[in-house]
Amino acid sequence: MSSYTSQNKSFQALIREARSLYEQRAGQPSGRVEYLLTKLKNLERQIYELYDFPLKERDVLDIGAGQFLVQMQYFARRNRVVGIDYDVIAQGLNPMSYLRMLRFNGFRRVIKTIGRKLLGIDRRYAAELAKQLNVVSLPKLRVLHMDACNMSFHDGSFDFVHCYSVFHHLPNPKAAISGIARVLRPGGVVFISLHLYTSERGCLDPRVFSEQRGDFPLWAHLRPQFANKVKPNAYVNRLRLPDWQALFETRMPGARLMFNRTDRVGMEKKARALLDKGELKGYSLDELLVDEIVVLWQKT
Repeated sequence: MSSYTSQNKSFQALIREARSLYEQRAGQPSGRVEYLLTKLKNLERQIYELYDFPLKERDVLDIGAGQFLVQMQYFARRNRVVGIDYDVIAQGLNPMSYLRMLRFNGFRRVIKTIGRKLLGIDRRYAAELAKQLNVVSLPKLRVLHMDACNMSFHDGSFDFVHCYSVFHHLPNPKAAISGIARVLRPGGVVFISLHLYTSERGCLDPRVFSEQRGDFPLWAHLRPQFANKVKPNAYVNRLRLPDWQALFETRMPGARLMFNRTDRVGMEKKARALLDKGELKGYSLDELLVDEIVVLWQKT
């Protein structure tokens, strides 16, 4: 079965995605690694201040561990960490990992992974991550092939659950939220971030993240006349802001929801202009300008 983020059907789509990923990742990874580590340090400080919850000697679950395992390596310095991903994550050159990847995630996922490793992208990320974490080498971590919507862990297995930029890819986020609440111990803390579909980049077409987006229209995925131009590189569940609010308020009562708006200059003015023309009818200004939803919750 293909992963949520590897569901293109055509060879042309694969080439387009590979080119986009290469443009994003081929340079020096220092800035990207620093950005992610800074976010993790700020998160660690935030949950300590909010919940008096130090991230030390905890059982941690990282949902959507990803190809570079940045979050897991950060948490593993002082905690016991398990990661899950719908992709099989290949650590090192073990051929069995690639056979499992082929079986569970398909040929495209294998080709993308091998290509990334041959280009040295993984090696550069690992070296930069070790440098910024001030360690000699990175340990091999426990990453399980598992669906976030159907986790097999026992009830109350973890003290802290971390899920970065995954929920918008899930076909059944309700099940994932319920599963997280189930595997979390009383007093445990959850962090979830997700990309809002109705944001300007919410379709996840690679062009919206590129400096060479050309004449690709703003909010093209929400404007019917441009729908045929949109070619996302991943499955996106299309839930809107009120949908996410209802899901979390029902299944994680008392959760803190924070709405991070785009920091791109001039976007509010452009959104208002399109709303005035009636091209984004039915969408609120918040839905158009909120890029990221962040959820923090402590289980009582």
